[in-house]
Amino acid sequence: MSRKKMNRQLTRKGKLLGGYVPAAICSAIEVWVSKDPERDLSTFVRQAAREKLVRDGIPFNEKATEEVAA
Repeated sequence: MSRKKMNRQLTRKGKLLGGYVPAAICSAIEVWVSKDPERDLSTFVRQAAREKLVRDGIPFNEKATEEVAA
């Protein structure tokens, strides 16, 4: 079985976010991640952010090539 080659010139056009999350929420997120091998913490944060923005009616375009403000 051959291993999948990694892309060594990976570029990301996003911004690393972080913040305090209570332990109970972290435990629930870990359960969500463990239910599917394709899931990880980054997937959860992106999906939750999309759902919250849509629910609050805030327009966004993920495909836009704008520079991210620092």
